[in-house]
Amino acid sequence: LINYLWLQGHLPTIAYVEHRVSARYTLDEAVELYAGRFGFRLPKLNRDLRRVLSAAAAEGDVHTEHTQITAVISWQV
Repeated sequence: LINYLWLQGHLPTIAYVEHRVSARYTLDEAVELYAGRFGFRLPKLNRDLRRVLSAAAAEGDVHTEHTQITAVISWQV
């Protein structure tokens, strides 16, 4: 479809949509959340994860931020 539109002389327009998410978790919530995501089901690995997250925690909370950018390609035909 993209090649067909290109060959017909229709040039694409690209728009970027940026979405930022910021969240705070208690240390226990963060360990539970990330243990499931990263497969830390064994008690020793869970303790290691808790140690890493507690080193990154500020005032007992783990603060996370992530950015998602989506590109939307469209053609005016």
